[in-house]
Amino acid sequence: DLLGVPVCKAAFSTAESSDRRMVLSSVAGDAVFSFCRDAASADRGAGLTIFDRSERAFGTLQADGDGYSVTLARRGWRMRFHGNPADHSLHASDDRGSLLAGIERHGAGHCCIRVSPHADAGLVVLAVL
Repeated sequence: DLLGVPVCKAAFSTAESSDRRMVLSSVAGDAVFSFCRDAASADRGAGLTIFDRSERAFGTLQADGDGYSVTLARRGWRMRFHGNPADHSLHASDDRGSLLAGIERHGAGHCCIRVSPHADAGLVVLAVL
């Protein structure tokens, strides 16, 4: 948050025994906000399916041209990310080109994510990670 207090934590797994690749939860770990599983689509290639806290498919994160995008399962709405992920220099926009979030390096090992008022902050954080 603005005071530097953590609002969530992320856990990652590459183990074949785990079906969850990424989990976004409360700082205490007692509530899962969302998670990702491997996904494959014959027409678009591999990616990650994003699930909400009720384990319903929410959307898909996939490579998209020179960036990557999140496409929502129910409405087909898409959030596109462009920039340089390695440098934590990205911006996210919707299909109309409206800026939804900006991500920039903020010192060694840290980045700052600024999310517009009407964007889903959890979705942005999950997609950036």
